[in-house]
Amino acid sequence: MEPPPKLCPECGEEYLHTVATCGDCGVPLVDESELARRQEETAPSELPASEELASLRSADPSWIRALSEALSVERIPHRVELVEAKSRARGGRCVLLVRREDTERALGIDAQVARSQIPDLPEGSSAGWSESESCPACGEAVDASAHECAGCGLVFATEE
Repeated sequence: MEPPPKLCPECGEEYLHTVATCGDCGVPLVDESELARRQEETAPSELPASEELASLRSADPSWIRALSEALSVERIPHRVELVEAKSRARGGRCVLLVRREDTERALGIDAQVARSQIPDLPEGSSAGWSESESCPACGEAVDASAHECAGCGLVFATEE
């Protein structure tokens, strides 16, 4: 019987048990129980269950990492969860969750990160998006009443 595979704690990529480091991230691999233990240790205790939080963005791990770092600097509690493990055929996706009362502040920081990740994003596109027919970040067709792009996960702030 072959030992269980190892996982990358950064991107979720699965490797044979004999591999020591992630080919994409360069970090040491861990087994599934170690990954679960690490996630439990790093989950902020002051945050409620995921179902009670607001989803700020769903994106690839590098984008979520940049957003998480920016939120940490501003001391906004948040949680990152792996939504879809990375495979060779498709990119991994993570979701970043915040308390509902922190959503407005977090959206402002998300807009700053979006401008740093997408340099040609028009100023203010993700922070006060107009009723356009496409996402300002990825160009995906969206309904004017949409709160989030189904293509890239960009959250559209609404003026209320």
